[in-house]
Amino acid sequence: MDYNVELIGDYTDNFLNGVRYDNFEDAVTVTKNIAMSLGFFLTKGSMKPRELSNKRLLGICYMYCDRCSRERKSYKPDPSKESRGNTSSKGSGCMFRIKIKELLVNPNALDGPSFWEIQGVTEQGTGLRREYHNHEKMLYPEGHSQMNQLSQEDKESLRQMRDAGVPPSQQKQTINKQKGDKGHHTQRQMYNLGSKSRKDEMGEMNAVQYVLLAAERENYHTEVMKDDDDVLTHLFFAHPTSIQMLKAWPYVILINSTYKTNAYKWPWVEVVGATPVGKNFNICCALMKDETKESYLWLLQCIQQLLHPRVPSVIVTDHEGGLLATVPVVFPRNPHLLCVWHINTNVQKKCLEIFGKDRMDLVNEAYDQYWCPMLYSWSEQGMLAAFGRFRTRWGNYEPRLLQYIQGVWWQHREKWAVCHTKNMFHLGNTSTNRVESSHSALKTFLHNSRGSMDTVWKGNHRYITNQLGEVRMMLENSRQKTLSASGGTPFTYLRRKVSMQAIILMKEVEEELAARLEKNENSRCACHFSVTHGLRCGCQVMDGRARDIEIYPGDIHIYWRTLSYEHPPNAQEYVPQEEEAKCHLQELVDEAVRRGPEATKKAAKNVFRGLHPAEDNIHEPEVNESRKGRPTKKSTGRTKGWWEKILRGKKKDMKKKSGSTTSGSTKSTSTKSTGTQTDEYPSDDHAAEECDEPEENNKYNCPDTEIPGTSSTHSDYGHMELLPVFIRPLVIAIHDPVPDGHCGFRALSFALYGNQEGFPEVRRRLAEEMREHDWRYAPIFGADINHAIRRIDISTTTPTTEHHWMMGVDLFVFATLFNLAVVMYSCVLYPKPQKYNSTILPVDNIYGETHPRGVIVLHFVQNHWINLSFPADKIPLPPLHAIWLGGHQESVDGWENYFAPFSQMWFDLGGVANNFPSRKKKVPKK
Repeated sequence: MDYNVELIGDYTDNFLNGVRYDNFEDAVTVTKNIAMSLGFFLTKGSMKPRELSNKRLLGICYMYCDRCSRERKSYKPDPSKESRGNTSSKGSGCMFRIKIKELLVNPNALDGPSFWEIQGVTEQGTGLRREYHNHEKMLYPEGHSQMNQLSQEDKESLRQMRDAGVPPSQQKQTINKQKGDKGHHTQRQMYNLGSKSRKDEMGEMNAVQYVLLAAERENYHTEVMKDDDDVLTHLFFAHPTSIQMLKAWPYVILINSTYKTNAYKWPWVEVVGATPVGKNFNICCALMKDETKESYLWLLQCIQQLLHPRVPSVIVTDHEGGLLATVPVVFPRNPHLLCVWHINTNVQKKCLEIFGKDRMDLVNEAYDQYWCPMLYSWSEQGMLAAFGRFRTRWGNYEPRLLQYIQGVWWQHREKWAVCHTKNMFHLGNTSTNRVESSHSALKTFLHNSRGSMDTVWKGNHRYITNQLGEVRMMLENSRQKTLSASGGTPFTYLRRKVSMQAIILMKEVEEELAARLEKNENSRCACHFSVTHGLRCGCQVMDGRARDIEIYPGDIHIYWRTLSYEHPPNAQEYVPQEEEAKCHLQELVDEAVRRGPEATKKAAKNVFRGLHPAEDNIHEPEVNESRKGRPTKKSTGRTKGWWEKILRGKKKDMKKKSGSTTSGSTKSTSTKSTGTQTDEYPSDDHAAEECDEPEENNKYNCPDTEIPGTSSTHSDYGHMELLPVFIRPLVIAIHDPVPDGHCGFRALSFALYGNQEGFPEVRRRLAEEMREHDWRYAPIFGADINHAIRRIDISTTTPTTEHHWMMGVDLFVFATLFNLAVVMYSCVLYPKPQKYNSTILPVDNIYGETHPRGVIVLHFVQNHWINLSFPADKIPLPPLHAIWLGGHQESVDGWENYFAPFSQMWFDLGGVANNFPSRKKKVPKK
């Protein structure tokens, strides 16, 4: 009989051991083990029972060589079917077989017990034995699946390693090391097991539904967007602990995107915050289809929802067009900084592109001698002078460089120049390096850049869990441990009250100042560290150490004193009450019912989606195979700058535009000490006029921008109804300052100088008075006087945040410094209407006079200050402020009697102590 094979050897005798086995499984196991010891593998065939005369069935089973199938001669793919790729077969037509047969212990006892025996196989009639192999023995065990079988214990161990984020290569090494010489598992087995486990875990759900369900189980905050075909376009999620940390430390928010994280080639956006222990924390993440303005607007609105009602001190991003356009829309009153590291890198690349590698001397000259002085100048005048030198040097020699600087970066100088950022509370975060490091750490948990949505979510969840554990460890260290460097003055009272990182930073600035003093370099301390970090600057620490003056926790910003994110200070201000949420939900339900069946059905559907997002029919997006990394062309490119528009022949009549004003408002131009701008030095006002964006988005970009200040009568004053009813007829004029965060000091400047442009001088004089005579105002401010000085003493003229607004208590300093009486009509509308009216007098007689020189009237409503004018003989003065009654010096005793007639006028007209009369009360007839 011709089998067309080469017979290699007969191994039948190795199996015929004459052993009787009680059960079939034992016989099969022994047979396979004998074959593997010989370098071959056997597979079990089907059971073929044989019937006895009493109809009893006895089993018989053949064990075949795993290469028994015939080798494929050729393969012709079917073009109508999907390609199977490169397939292979190990079949060689091997004839080897072994038989496992069930026999009776007593052949005559047909109903008696039986056993199993291993036997050889012969051809009927010829007696030819078919126990020959036609192939070589096994050489490498890793290539044979029977040598690499995984037990249930192995599979459970591998599952735990996968959940912990261990990559398949390390899984293989670990399991093989545990098995010693018997460990021959391959990495492909790890991948196959992981794929099977993933399919079993997801069941009938797609990747989007699985992610939403998993996020719901972990109490994540999620937001989704889908297109008209129910395909996911945007996914946003935030860890519940990250939300708590955001409430505790909302001051700095950094946003950046990265690619090569998912199979869809979508941008992965991370939003990162800073903790007082020096660690980052992941605020939230978003997977977005693109980086358009609409996508970033949606993302920022989701962040705002998490923050509400708190706001960040600064937002740091790179020069992304979508963010540049949307951050001022969602956070109009919060400073927006651009990453200095990215700016410097782009400027260096542009210089290298223009001059080439052969002229590195010009590259270094342009960057080091001309660009850096603009970036790191400590004064605005110095920055403008540096730009003038830059323009003179490169305007004619290489105009492309000047066009790039002025067209791309100069219009955003308030977002990167040190002379502006030094007055912002950014905690040292002037770049997006924290987010870049977070990208790098996240990708170590993802292991590859081709993961599906559920894989990316699992990796991100593991990364956040690991990160939060590190933050908790550092927080507990600051609460329990003491730095050896914090012993003695001036850090004695800061131990375990502020974070270790705060003490380390203060020591670093002190050592830096001491090193400059030792080298006889510039030893002047700019003291901006107190503003940017909320800590004592180098000169204050050095002075405290020399004069044995301690630094108290009250002198440190609350950011560094918040060592628990679960119970942050003033948590009741922004934690929503459960009952209020229930009432609001019931109001929405009632409104939907009133609107009819369609509105009720739509509302119920939205509520169901919010409670059960995984059950929503959202489809997974298609995998993108077309490109790698960030798209080369983006729809969110920046708006062309002023200089570029001139080069493109689109210059307009700027004099005509600059002369136009808005009807109904009086504008005044602030003049800088550097002199008036000339036409050859273009300002950002012209750039704002040329760009397609609304004018209000660019109004305050340039320090020379015209500042609108409106003067009007009470007929068009929107808050007249919030004034006491009986004084409304007495108001003869109203001045509404610009609502840019400086409105309180603008109002004081208008009262002093007749214009609001002198508010920087007012800030400077108030801070100087408080710094030089802190003993005078200690009864008023208490331990927060230094914090109040930092809040007031800023030189920026750009819009500022709530951390630098004027407070009512500042009026005591103003009244004392200028010897004026200040009348404050106040109405606070949040959380519920509260109305206070009071008169503030000087707390000390610093000029030796017998009474105040005059009276100014301010109206404070909805966090905005407004000037009011009254006839000189008809100014109803509310009762004296309680702080003045208990905190003034003896030198001003009796000054309240000077205004007794005006105070009596208040009560005669119907006024009460620190309260408004009912709005229904009629105005007294004259």
